[in-house]
Amino acid sequence: MKNISFSVVIPTYNRPEDLERCIRSIAIQNRIPDTVIVVDDGVLSDLLIERLKEILKGVPNFIYRKKKYSTEPRGTSLSRNIGINLTKEDIFFILDDDLVLNPDFFEIIMGSWEKHFFDTKILAIGGVITNNRSKTFSERLYNKIFAISSKGQWDVNEVAYQVWNDKIKEEEEYGFYAHGGVSSYRTEGAKKNGGFNILSDGRTALEDVDFFLASKNLGYKVIIEPSAKVFHAHGSGGREGAFETGFKESKHRKIIFHKRCKQDFLHRIWFVWSSFGWVLRQLLSGHWLRAFGMFYGFIKF
Repeated sequence: MKNISFSVVIPTYNRPEDLERCIRSIAIQNRIPDTVIVVDDGVLSDLLIERLKEILKGVPNFIYRKKKYSTEPRGTSLSRNIGINLTKEDIFFILDDDLVLNPDFFEIIMGSWEKHFFDTKILAIGGVITNNRSKTFSERLYNKIFAISSKGQWDVNEVAYQVWNDKIKEEEEYGFYAHGGVSSYRTEGAKKNGGFNILSDGRTALEDVDFFLASKNLGYKVIIEPSAKVFHAHGSGGREGAFETGFKESKHRKIIFHKRCKQDFLHRIWFVWSSFGWVLRQLLSGHWLRAFGMFYGFIKF
């Protein structure tokens, strides 16, 4: 078995404390990456960058890349693609900057790659978020009624709605979707597929849905390793407002549906019905601004 090298790409935007906590959890991993790449969409201080280098002194290569706003607009997808183009390793991880990794996270994921590396249809291997709650029976029933569901526990369905379950059993599971910021990717395959589609500037919501649905349509698969765990701190810095987030989500969902999904009458009706249920769920949960943003995104775009 070949020695598989791997890098870590962390897009970050105005969350220095979260980023440092994430970097510290990387430094104490049982298996250390060959390269860590931080792509800065904000303004990190020189002092923090030097501190990150010191924390990662056990990592062979550390790359800090500041975005050039004259030619490189803000956005997670572009930051990810910059990191992908900088990596020279066989596998790269995309990590959200507000994650804290369990010490064996890389060891488990890379162990899985060592078993499956020569299966070229495996494009990504991801972990789970420990503080994501389980879906209740009523939520699962609601999703079935509005067809926001799938036979698989990790999937993007035929009308571009993602399905996930962080509470799966302690064994690997095949699927077609993963948390994009808690996953590793085959570098050659990701580059061949063009990386992550830039749906708009700023926070490019649903870039993972687009990436994994495109991959699914090309016949690629994903493995979820439930023993590879992270804690998601949900950092508040760098986030857009609720209305803007909802608007972009609906706008991008329509783009993905028209680009990646069948456009016959049945699928169009299915998409409208599922989208109605998606917006209604936000209203029922008390997320009014996000719901209004979603509704406006559907009718405006």
